[in-house]
Amino acid sequence: MESALYREFFESPAGWVEITASSSAVESVLFRGQVRPETLQPSLLTSQCADELRAYFKGALKQFSIPMNLRGTPFQTGVWNQVRQVPYGAVTTYNALAAALGKPQAVRAVGMANGKNRLLVLIPCHRVVGADGSMVGYAGELWRKKWLLEMEARFSGKGQLSLEF
Repeated sequence: MESALYREFFESPAGWVEITASSSAVESVLFRGQVRPETLQPSLLTSQCADELRAYFKGALKQFSIPMNLRGTPFQTGVWNQVRQVPYGAVTTYNALAAALGKPQAVRAVGMANGKNRLLVLIPCHRVVGADGSMVGYAGELWRKKWLLEMEARFSGKGQLSLEF
């Protein structure tokens, strides 16, 4: 039996964020533009996730501890787990992720899996860039990807992005 879903919205420096959770894990974290949506059924988990995200946006949190439900194929969850290993303030490429998964020819599949990530920021798919360092693909819009990377670089003391391979 499927548990009820809870939903909460909060305003981040990068726009409104919608958090959806079951009774046991966060199901999605998605950017929803600049207009405040109506808040529906918050829960302890959605509030804890919002608190962690607020701390992240202030530069005080580098890793999330909130339970997450990675809903996807085994390949997708493998990609997302690999993305979670990219350190705060660093970036990697789709090529490097494919190689780390032992599937160097699967660069496009890695990109597609990354694009299906519904736990934006928690699974930091914004830290994945093109082979030439270009800002490509982000479900939360490219301007947010750039903003998140610049914010992390600033709070990590690196000043500029570094590629992790």
